[in-house]
Amino acid sequence: MGDDQLSQLIAENERLRAEVVRLRAASRDAASEALASDLATAIQGLPILVFLFDADDRYVDYRAGRAADLFVSPEAFVGKRIDEVIPPPLGGEFRVLMARVRVEGKELLHEYHLDMPSGRQDFEARIVPLAAGRVAMLVTDMTARKRSDER
Repeated sequence: MGDDQLSQLIAENERLRAEVVRLRAASRDAASEALASDLATAIQGLPILVFLFDADDRYVDYRAGRAADLFVSPEAFVGKRIDEVIPPPLGGEFRVLMARVRVEGKELLHEYHLDMPSGRQDFEARIVPLAAGRVAMLVTDMTARKRSDER
């Protein structure tokens, strides 16, 4: 085999390797989009809110099973820190809890209430550490359960 043929084989090998990398990335992106769509569908109608935060405690994304469960409209919170949206002292408490989750590397639960337009509602937040300092917060409306427990 001559140098010219060897060079062609090496070039073709590199081209094929790059194509495999591109196809794998495209497959992962499609799978990620499908998973996000499936999760959004599964959450619809449930009393669950999912918030994603960056390393500075800013809302970067959300999914709401019921839009009425949101404290404020998405335009009022996406891109802002949690303590700029949730009233004191609760907003500051959440920042402390998110910092703790990042340091300890394990999820925690926090029960709280908010005065919503429909009245006081009770919630449970499951705060989960993610990669690169991000945090997920899965919030469940516990109002009906708490009221039935009180009876």
